Amino acid sequence: MKTKKMKLDKKALMNLIPDDEKIKFDKYVSPFINFLNSVAGSKTGPNHIGQLSELFQEFISECNQNNIKPSKQEWKKWYLNNQNVMKHSTKLPKSGRAAFKSTILEIWKNLIFFKNILSKQINKKVVTKWVEDLMFTKTWQGFFLEYPIVSFVCKQICKDNDDINNFDRTKLRKSCIKEEAKGIDYVYEDIGLIMNFQIKTGNDNENFRNKSNFISKLPDDVYCCIYIKNKQKINLKVFLNKNEIYSW
Repeated sequence: MKTKKMKLDKKALMNLIPDDEKIKFDKYVSPFINFLNSVAGSKTGPNHIGQLSELFQEFISECNQNNIKPSKQEWKKWYLNNQNVMKHSTKLPKSGRAAFKSTILEIWKNLIFFKNILSKQINKKVVTKWVEDLMFTKTWQGFFLEYPIVSFVCKQICKDNDDINNFDRTKLRKSCIKEEAKGIDYVYEDIGLIMNFQIKTGNDNENFRNKSNFISKLPDDVYCCIYIKNKQKINLKVFLNKNEIYSW
């Protein structure tokens, strides 16, 4: 018998849930509360409300043993009456009712905090400043730091190459639109150097590791400069022919 291929329709599946078991929210309410929860440190995570997947399996098992038909109301009652929902974690024991109430309280506290910020500290003037900072200040600061680093790398390359004269700052330019489309950020015209300047922030090893696939696809004449700026330091690595040639 030939296998019949079918597509699952999420909407159709959700329609199988009785309406009285669905909780409906106005648009944006649920995503916003979800945001507040994440800011609060995920108060609906296992460290706060227990490992729900494990607890739910216990609930189903008890329903089967006691010949009880599982339902949302039965699950809610079982959880709230549970004296230790933290049994699957290393945290101190906590009842389901206590976990439920503390989660509501923590998210509500964050809502009050954000309401105060929104009503007292954020107005059109602040939004204007934020857009200006994003579009102009950060762009300028990024280029302001980027250019001297590229100059520094080019100077080092010129110094280590016997066939090249001293580094000439005027010969270093920003890439044109066609070059930029290829991932090229800077060109040093005298020697045909192409600087592919990758700016990353965060964990050094992780970011350098994430660039390995990118570096492996570069043409042999492309110098790839990866720069990582953290709060207290700047790390630089330069690659040519897929090999690391400089590290600072």
